[in-house]
Formats: sequence, C-alpha cells, structure tokens
Amino acid sequence: MGGHRERADLELDRDLFFYQALGEELKDFQLATGDLEATLREHGVSNYSNHLNPETNDLFGYAEIESEEHWNAIAQTDVCQRWWAHMADIMATNPDKSPSSAPLVECFHMA
Repeated sequence: MGGHRERADLELDRDLFFYQALGEELKDFQLATGDLEATLREHGVSNYSNHLNPETNDLFGYAEIESEEHWNAIAQTDVCQRWWAHMADIMATNPDKSPSSAPLVECFHMA
C-alpha cells in the first residue's frame, strides 16, 4: 500500500527517561506536546508517553523509536526547540535549554 510500512515489520527500540519538573503544576503538557507529534512520527517515534508523579513532580517518559540517530535528530528541529523554551520555566534544563534528563534502566519487560 503506497508508502505505508507495517509497524510489525520494524524492530523498535524502547527508551525510558526521567525529568524533574520544577513547579507544582505543569502547563498544559498535552498542548505543548501536540505540536511535537508530527515531528516525533516523522523521526520514527511510534509510541510516546509521559507520566507525572504529582507528589514529587518526577516526570517519566517512554518512547518506542526506530533508531537512536533519528531520535537524537529531533533535538535539532524548530518544533523541539520551541517546546524546550515553552517548558524551560517548569523543568530543570541543561545550558542549551534541553530538559535535564537521565536514562532509566529497564528492570523488567514483557512483550
């Protein structure tokens, strides 16, 4: 079918990461990430979610990605740069304004 690729034929990497939110309330996170959705898909992200622990403001992210190279390229897009700027006042950031994050070690997975 045209340019459509069946997802079942792709081997995806799973990426889980941690952010520290700075404020008690996050901005409309769905609105902020809405602009990113097309860019994420264009860069091989098929499944992406964030989970907030409201007691600690810990924010956990999960992404299924086609390649680390495509995943890392998202940071260079205008959409991602705008998202970083939008979220910078409520998340710990690096000097380039990217969210300060730490990879998490997978302890269990069931497919």
